[in-house]
Amino acid sequence: MKRVIALLLCVVMLCLLVACGSEGNGSKPSGSAPESQQTEFTKISEGLEYTINPDGETCSVTGIGECTDTWIWIPDAVSMNIYSSDLYPVTGIADSAFYCNEEIQGIRMGKFTTSVGGYAFYGCLSLQVVELGEQMLSLGEYSFGSTAIREITIPASMETVCAWAFYACRNLTAVHISDLEAWFSISFGGIYANPLMLAGQMYMDGEVVTKVVVPDSVTGILPWTFAGCKSLTEVHLHENVTEIGQRAFLDCENLQRLVYSGTHEQWKMMVLGTYWDFSIEEFMIVCQDKQIKG
Repeated sequence: MKRVIALLLCVVMLCLLVACGSEGNGSKPSGSAPESQQTEFTKISEGLEYTINPDGETCSVTGIGECTDTWIWIPDAVSMNIYSSDLYPVTGIADSAFYCNEEIQGIRMGKFTTSVGGYAFYGCLSLQVVELGEQMLSLGEYSFGSTAIREITIPASMETVCAWAFYACRNLTAVHISDLEAWFSISFGGIYANPLMLAGQMYMDGEVVTKVVVPDSVTGILPWTFAGCKSLTEVHLHENVTEIGQRAFLDCENLQRLVYSGTHEQWKMMVLGTYWDFSIEEFMIVCQDKQIKG
């Protein structure tokens, strides 16, 4: 009887150890890549270079260091001193950290990583899979320029994407989001900041976006918001929207109808940015009392 009890205790302890070991010191971001792209991240990467940030409490990845992984999984936090057990949350990837590293194939960021610096992954020609952190706030200029990434999931936390962030990402085919209202709040800094310019297709919760109803909280559409979105065919605006920024619907070549809940007179008061509808061959603006050609 004692042997049976001992054996059962061993099995329970083994299960607990396996469960704990699978958690590691990082976690899979909520805005991660589609399931088909997640098979190569097997362990937290070791040997990367880090620098303590000016706040003295967090750190950033500054380079590949001694890491030999080609599928890099950045931890949530690291120890910066062999004589101390203190952990520093990894909050950023520094400018040019992996510049022109042609070995990297995938990057998964920790849950505390909020920024990717300019040129951080520029010229990483083998980089196909990118999983941004669930608290990501900003992407620097040329941050993913000239990479081979195929899809990108933009988390609801994103605030700023600088110009050229996705320059020459010719393999991009899809942009995934989970929160339409959050998408409207992103400030895209210029050309090739919005990955839709290259991908063309937007997906929300796995479904292709063809019709957009502007949320009630949105009173202005920022520049470049849907630039290049070829999947978009119809947009519904409520009458409290008073401004559409420059190039907001640039190259939305399949947009057929823009339905506005206000009157034609109200529409004429709309502040329209430069080239807001450039490259759309023909579409209808349907107001409450009149229909006009765009």
